[in-house]
Amino acid sequence: MTAHYKNKLTSPHETADAKAMRDKARVTFVRLIALMEAEFLAPRKLKHLPDSARSHLTLPELPAAWFSKPVDGWNWVTLNAEAQATFDDYYDLLFCLHAVRQFKINMAALQGAENTRNEDARAFSDPVQQEVHKLQSSIVTLALQQSHQPLAGTIGILSTESKVTPKYAQQPYAYQVKGRATDISLDCWDAADDLEKVKQYHASGYIPRLVVFDDTPSPRLTAYIEAYQKYGGEIFLGDLAWEHVHQHANKNLWICIDRYCRNPLRLVSSATDLDPKPHGINAIGERGVPSWANSVLGRC
Repeated sequence: MTAHYKNKLTSPHETADAKAMRDKARVTFVRLIALMEAEFLAPRKLKHLPDSARSHLTLPELPAAWFSKPVDGWNWVTLNAEAQATFDDYYDLLFCLHAVRQFKINMAALQGAENTRNEDARAFSDPVQQEVHKLQSSIVTLALQQSHQPLAGTIGILSTESKVTPKYAQQPYAYQVKGRATDISLDCWDAADDLEKVKQYHASGYIPRLVVFDDTPSPRLTAYIEAYQKYGGEIFLGDLAWEHVHQHANKNLWICIDRYCRNPLRLVSSATDLDPKPHGINAIGERGVPSWANSVLGRC
């Protein structure tokens, strides 16, 4: 952190709103670093992480509000430096855990609309699927780009707050990642725009790759398969899609994907009783499963 940036953080001319936003961002970072320790290190490994930031609950059990609660007795600069020195893939993990945090927050907001969910299951399941797609595609795309050398001068865009998905020019591959074929890429306007991506990738000199986790046959999936075959692309569906991601993700990113992307609704309180079957962590149990969860998860 530069001296100039430090001065900006402590400027006497800082407005109350700016200070509140800065403090909220710092608290969020401390919580995300706490999750890093819980997921990837021995307990209390980070010496500069305050006890008030740690939790004995697992991430699916943590309420969305946990991320924004005040944290006492912490030095953000020192903690940030310690965590960055501890994790080789520090920024990647921050992005993944922030994406999970945002998913939990957005899902909590959707669950608050009880009347909408009770009157029309699809009115609830459609935006839920959008959140699932946003989480899966952003983290999986990040993992896939790590296994390829980016072209010189390209810029990776990482954002879960906007409608932009992480995009990386990869040589020689360019990916479309979907939970199911009906998902629209976050940087596309509609289905027609989305289907044009394979043509654009091919025209730019890349080998297009399609990754779809739900391989249930459908007209939309058939259209994508035909388009990718036309332009010499490669297609990974269902279990092969997960295996492809597993082969290309580094260890820590795969832990995030395996725990939170393969079945994101395990992070949601009303779907925590989805019972895994013996031979598949994503299988959906029949007891107590909300109808919207079945329609969203499909076979992914």
